[in-house]
Amino acid sequence: MGSVSTCQNNSAPSSDSTPPKIYILKFEKSGAGQGGQTTVNSGGQFEVDANWLGENKADIRVYADDDPGSKWATVTSAFTGKCSSKPGPDGVTYVGQGLLPGKFPDQRQDAPSGSVRASFVFHLDKLIEDETDCGWHQFSNMPNKRQFFAYEGTWNITAVAENCCGGRTTATFKIVVPFT
Repeated sequence: MGSVSTCQNNSAPSSDSTPPKIYILKFEKSGAGQGGQTTVNSGGQFEVDANWLGENKADIRVYADDDPGSKWATVTSAFTGKCSSKPGPDGVTYVGQGLLPGKFPDQRQDAPSGSVRASFVFHLDKLIEDETDCGWHQFSNMPNKRQFFAYEGTWNITAVAENCCGGRTTATFKIVVPFT
């Protein structure tokens, strides 16, 4: 899947008056490599070129941080844009007609029972680039149905995290891969 969490687990406290903080970190393109890292707070929107998605490129990550920690975090998406099939046995790729809806697989991470995690991290590049499912379609030029995947459009991202004691944060972001 597209998410990895590497942060340490802590014992769950009996109280926590601050809800988790959720934000995105991404790298800007500078020449042929990574430039400065940008923080996008909830409600933020940014564009990323389709060729700039990936590890050691945009490296888009959703973070859910809390001190001393959160019990769980999720990331979900809703997409609208251009989609195409992967090449079939005949080697042909079909482009969807019009704008199609889609989503990448829902992501969830949990701290072990009785503990909290200081930070959850979800990597989005592969989910955006390869795993946003636009459904199965058969357009007039196709001999049979094929599964379609997103390649340009708008991803509305929703992230939710909850701390030990019911403090919950919901954050939303918009990521645009411009039409070429």
